Amino acid sequence: MKAILSEKGVFEPNDFAVWARGKTFADDGDGIEYIRALTRATLSPDVPGLSAQIAEFAAIRRLDGVVDEAKAKIVSGQPASDIAGWLKSQVENGSNAEGVKSAISVYEEIALSLERPAEHFSTGLARLDRVMGGGLYAGFTYGFCGAEKMGKTTLAHSISYNLSCPHLYVALEMGSAQIEARNVARDIGVNSLAFLGSPGIVKQKLAQYVPQRKVHYLDAPGACLREILDRVSGAILRHEIKGFIIDYWQLVGGQSKGDTEEKHLRYVAQGFADFARKNKVWCILMAQMNKDGHLFGGNGLRKACDQLFMIEKCETEETGRWLRMDASRYTMRTDIGNENAPGLRMNTTSGPFFEDA
Repeated sequence: MKAILSEKGVFEPNDFAVWARGKTFADDGDGIEYIRALTRATLSPDVPGLSAQIAEFAAIRRLDGVVDEAKAKIVSGQPASDIAGWLKSQVENGSNAEGVKSAISVYEEIALSLERPAEHFSTGLARLDRVMGGGLYAGFTYGFCGAEKMGKTTLAHSISYNLSCPHLYVALEMGSAQIEARNVARDIGVNSLAFLGSPGIVKQKLAQYVPQRKVHYLDAPGACLREILDRVSGAILRHEIKGFIIDYWQLVGGQSKGDTEEKHLRYVAQGFADFARKNKVWCILMAQMNKDGHLFGGNGLRKACDQLFMIEKCETEETGRWLRMDASRYTMRTDIGNENAPGLRMNTTSGPFFEDA
């Protein structure tokens, strides 16, 4: 409902049919009318409160059905002990135990996952894919941190360019037009500076050009966590994105009065990670180091990410970079290159963009 509201500004019960991708919203008694009455109550419904009312209404209707069936059993002459036992099981099954799983059900999920390999997507950078265990995994959060002018955005849009799946690029610093200009420049074989210095040549090269990328952009300077996640929810619903890139983490606004910057950023990082895990999409968080080479904003990013990489400059090549793995929850710590041997190299002839060294 929040995603639909963020996209359309209004909510209609039949929108659930779109959300269900073709399934119809069954008219069960007065269920739809009840939801319509709730949505008419205010132009901007309180979504959490409205959702709770709908859930409570459904629970009452289930309980009402149990009571009716119990009366029918009594009328049919069934023993009181049998009816009592049945009634107890029905009430227990209808109690609110959402999220609580037995060991057997968790095991069944694990066994099923072995039959269906986990969905993941290549970054287009072979060495990075290997260290990740195959690429970007649904539900996982990845952090890339670098000092100013170290190539954070270049790495972000290089991965975005390479991805074969629909995804959202949230631009908090450099705008989408600047980022996409680099991708276009990569496609037509020029450096993006040509858009400024040689617009005639660029225009000629673009005569028959049609971009093939599966990226959607959100320009969101100063946006808070809630605003961004509402838009990401909408993109999952409308564009079926498989993940999203935040460029970059420390620029997410909405710091509460009385909160330290570290507390705010920890909340932001964990909020993105929780959302990715719950919605089974991957998340990339770009971040900035301070002048001393430490992670600006505390350890919130390190705790939220399944893998965290530091973008380091290679001493032997001006355009060379290596990725120091700072933390990983599911793989051995493995660096990509080192200070004397780059793992990635920035191509400045076109783009610019990063490629395997």
